[in-house]
Amino acid sequence: MASKYHVVPDRYRMSVHLLYQPENDIDATQSGQNRCCSTDDQGRRTGTIFLLGPSARIWTEQRLVSSLGLPKEGEDYHAKVLMSEYIPIGHYAVQDGRPAGGWRYYSAPPWFVQGLQEYDGIYYTTDTNRVRTAEALMHWARQNAGRFACCTNGLELVDVYNGGAAFMAFLAAEFGEGVHERLLRSGARTFDEALATETRPYSLSELFDRFRRWLASR
Repeated sequence: MASKYHVVPDRYRMSVHLLYQPENDIDATQSGQNRCCSTDDQGRRTGTIFLLGPSARIWTEQRLVSSLGLPKEGEDYHAKVLMSEYIPIGHYAVQDGRPAGGWRYYSAPPWFVQGLQEYDGIYYTTDTNRVRTAEALMHWARQNAGRFACCTNGLELVDVYNGGAAFMAFLAAEFGEGVHERLLRSGARTFDEALATETRPYSLSELFDRFRRWLASR
């Protein structure tokens, strides 16, 4: 949060609840969930991150694989899940730091919200995730490139997690890693306006064409 987004989330207090077995909607498919936020009597934002812990028996009883075809086991997988559930606090803190106004986090398309969380989980945890998981993401995106669409209803990226993360990687490659923070910090009224500003001089259709060409070259 400090190095990429230049924030320290002092106003937030998060608990982490480790589960030793699937519970409610936390299972091997969705092994983490961020439930935030309420405001306490000191004005702090509080919440809980629920995680199906690494010691849960389900991880050894079954050979589970992710949507990228990687095993759901070990430090790399669990680090990615924890980061993707915790990093929204940093995203919130960026928007909290704006002088006034601007679009709000969950008003953005799910491919941005979930995709940025997934991107940070891949590229800001372990060396294995930065290399092997990132390569698997690009392979998945190339295999599914024909299922991405634009621009009748804006950008339509199949699988808001993987498709969104691939598009976040493209934005970082084209406009610098700081583009994610700039989008969050933008005072534009809507996310679409923020995206258009940060990706000038390209129209949305031109941006999508550049994404397709970039993806094909990976």
